[in-house]
Amino acid sequence: GCPQSCNNRGNCRRQQPSDSSSLAASDWHCVCLGINQWRGDACQHSIEKDCSDGVDNDGGNGLVDCFDPDCCHQTDCATAATCKGGAIAKQVLLSESPLPAVSSFEKRVKFLVGKESVQLGYSPGSIDPKQISVLMGRLFLPDGSQLIGSRQEDARNPSAGHSLSRPDGSFTLVVSASGGSGLIALSFRRSYTPNRSLQAEVLLSGVPVGAFLNLGNIVLTPADAGTPMTIFSAPSSIGSSSSQFPQVYSEKR
Repeated sequence: GCPQSCNNRGNCRRQQPSDSSSLAASDWHCVCLGINQWRGDACQHSIEKDCSDGVDNDGGNGLVDCFDPDCCHQTDCATAATCKGGAIAKQVLLSESPLPAVSSFEKRVKFLVGKESVQLGYSPGSIDPKQISVLMGRLFLPDGSQLIGSRQEDARNPSAGHSLSRPDGSFTLVVSASGGSGLIALSFRRSYTPNRSLQAEVLLSGVPVGAFLNLGNIVLTPADAGTPMTIFSAPSSIGSSSSQFPQVYSEKR
């Protein structure tokens, strides 16, 4: 069945099987009642709805008004800096000129970096085109909120620029992988209150060149605000240099 019986705030439903095999208990899930009322695997977390009263109304995640991702869908927070998400890679790609059918990894991900693109503040020459890789992942708060507006960069190479997490918490960052011979200090920072920030740092080693790496889900905890934490991670490649981003090829002549 469902965890905690959905706390009487949702209906426990079983997913339909995709084949003839039997379903496991994990196929049960909560469908929370009401529109934008509750969330979480057991509907245990309320959703912030009053975004201009200076109060944390959704059960104590520590985020008030426009600092809470829930409020980024409200008109009160439409222009708030904390609700500004990064560009969507696929949308940027559609505005680019077609590539030749055979192109290097560097040329195929170059569109991610530059003004009006995914990665901002890039200084020419700060990323070696022969050592390039792309990091991806999703950011969450402990209550399951998808974290928009977090700033990501390689703290050891800040001149390579930064990206912002999107409304669904996803992020993309182009880095110089150094063929796995050096460390990448992937830092995250997002305003938590007017005077404090959520901060985290992930040290990555052995990052292969010419690959897309998925770091999975990363949770930033408000209790750690102002105190960067270090996580040692061994990333795994989720795609070769020929996958992940759809390519718009020019016709062969």
